[in-house]
Amino acid sequence: MFYSDPNQDARGRLKNWWGRMPAFTRLILYFSAGVYLLVLFHLHIDHSLISTPHLTVKSTQLWRLFTFTYASTKILLFAIEMIAYLWLSCKTERKYGTVKYFIYFSLNSCLIGLSISLIFSIISYIPIYYLQRLSSYHIAGVWHMIIFETVISCSKDPDSNSQFLSIPIQIKSKYFPFVMTAALSWLGVLWELIFGLIFGYLYVYGFLNFTLISDELATRLESSALFIGIKKIPNFVEVAMAGEEELPIFKQSTQLAYSQINLQQTAPSAPSLVQISEQGYILGKDEQDQEKSFDKENIIQFQEESIKEKELI
Repeated sequence: MFYSDPNQDARGRLKNWWGRMPAFTRLILYFSAGVYLLVLFHLHIDHSLISTPHLTVKSTQLWRLFTFTYASTKILLFAIEMIAYLWLSCKTERKYGTVKYFIYFSLNSCLIGLSISLIFSIISYIPIYYLQRLSSYHIAGVWHMIIFETVISCSKDPDSNSQFLSIPIQIKSKYFPFVMTAALSWLGVLWELIFGLIFGYLYVYGFLNFTLISDELATRLESSALFIGIKKIPNFVEVAMAGEEELPIFKQSTQLAYSQINLQQTAPSAPSLVQISEQGYILGKDEQDQEKSFDKENIIQFQEESIKEKELI
């Protein structure tokens, strides 16, 4: 799960994973943990953060579309959602960069929350008791984004096998999001999971590509005043350093990794023995260089023989 050295013990892997956690992923964890602690001490700030169709749509409290993702009120739900989501967000943020991922996360989360609120608000006018109760349905946490990013991740290679959590069971990647949705639905977050599933496939099929901004725009935003604060958080991933899910976070480490790759590419190849027709072997030359030299020698030899034949004639 933590994508670190498998030779380390569990404590070392956890420490390494924590040290490499990107900036915005840290903010998700910090804000969610902070809200839970405030609720624990009976400071019910979550009432101002969670989203419900009645408050968000009918009372037009639209800020809830951006705050409900950080509203964790129960320790069990908080622990499970953080374990399930952080490893996904770490990979995605390393791939896109912190600013690009922040906008990608915010837009998709807001769209999913808005869709739930709008649809449930309309359905609540149907004179059926269960449907009317949907207007007060609480939307909180990152459950929708867990399934959303799981769908995208599993769609990269749908016919491969994925292990379900720590259970020794292999599941086809194309079925994994549905199994994940069923497994987490008992936590009382079924609708968030279903909408996350739907929007995940909408993204895969290209309907939500606008939520992923260009590298050029992300680079300009990195130097703007909007992201001065977040750049001070450890492991801020610049767009120039992003692009691979498992690249080192720190610039120095990244440069070292690239230099090692370049050394491997420019290092001389191991000495090779190449057979030469009627001339034995040459040690320590590349095959292509030797082939070129052999062709040149054959041409020269052919020209000399032709000259000798002409002289004899």
